[in-house]
This record gives sequence, structure tokens and C-alpha cells, in this order.
Amino acid sequence: MDEAGAPHAHFNLVPVAEGYQKGLEKQPSFKKALQNEGYKEKGRGQLKAFRDKEIHCLEEKLQSLGIERQTVGTNDIKDMHEYKEMVSQASKALDQNLILEYKAPAYFEETRQEFYTTEEYLGALEYPTGEKFRETTVQEKLDWIKAKQLDELTQLEASRTPLEDDIRNLTEVLKEKYDELSRIDSKTSERLSELSEAEKYIN
Repeated sequence: MDEAGAPHAHFNLVPVAEGYQKGLEKQPSFKKALQNEGYKEKGRGQLKAFRDKEIHCLEEKLQSLGIERQTVGTNDIKDMHEYKEMVSQASKALDQNLILEYKAPAYFEETRQEFYTTEEYLGALEYPTGEKFRETTVQEKLDWIKAKQLDELTQLEASRTPLEDDIRNLTEVLKEKYDELSRIDSKTSERLSELSEAEKYIN
């Protein structure tokens, strides 16, 4: 199978075990089928031993055909518990970052449907009045931050309009003053010209 340039194979199997005392002599059971094959390990070790042996057999067959197996997409995570622990730690780190850096609320009061910071929550606990608090989820924190930033952007847009009006008004006033100065300058030039003519006449 070749998905997005990564050739690989899928193997399906139906485990059938023998040696049952009751019912059919052969029944589907992965654990017992592996025991029939000689895998005596306990728990997950049994499946791992089976998998490792099958991979080894496949690698030998591939090598005999001149094909080298490439190990891709693997990581250092040994089991699902380790993975879940890593995800949990990453989620806690993100949660704390949202609270500390973006001031996201840590608690939600379900009766009033209001968000509370840690300080507000602790203050409310001093004088309880029947509130029902719970910790906010990461998604709620992200939604709160997004809504807050959108609100701030809207306020900036709203404050920009009066500033633009002020600038437009100021521009008009400056234009009027400039026109007035031009008229004064023109009149001054006329007066100076008249004075110059008068001086010539006197002399």
C-alpha cells in the first residue's frame, strides 16, 4: 500500500485457539491462540513478543529479497500511559501559560455564568453564598482570550473613528488658516506695491 509516498503493509489475522474443555474445540481468542503458539509472557508482554517475532520474520524475508526495512514514524514513547502523562503535562503547562500570560480566568461560576480569576475565586470562597465553581477548560480559556482580544480590537476601531474625524477637522481648520494667510499675504503685497508707487510719486 502506498499512501502519500509512504509504502507500507497492513496484516489482518483471526486468532483461533484450540484446547477448550467446553463448547467448540476451536474458538476465537487472541490470548489463548498466542499461548498455543508458545508465547508464555504475561499481559502486554505476550503481544509484544508476538509482534517482535513477526517483525523479525518479515525483516528476514525482506532482506532475502534485497529490501531494507525503514523505521519511520516511531518515537520514544513506550506505552499509552506515558503518552497520556505527556499530554496531561503539556495541557497543564498550556493552562498555566494562558492564566499567567493572557490573564485567562481559572474558574467558572455556573449559577451566574461568570468567569473568575484565581484571586476572585479565593475572595468568593471567604464569604460563600452558594456559588457553584468549577475550573475552566483550556478551550474555555482560549475562547475567553479570543473574545477579549476581539473586544479590544472593536474598541480600537471605535476610537479610531473619532480620531479620524478630529484629524479631518484639524485639516480643514489648517486649510482655512492657510487660505487666510494667503489672502493676508496677497493684501500685504498689494499695500507694499501701493506704497512703492506712492513713494515714486512723492519723489
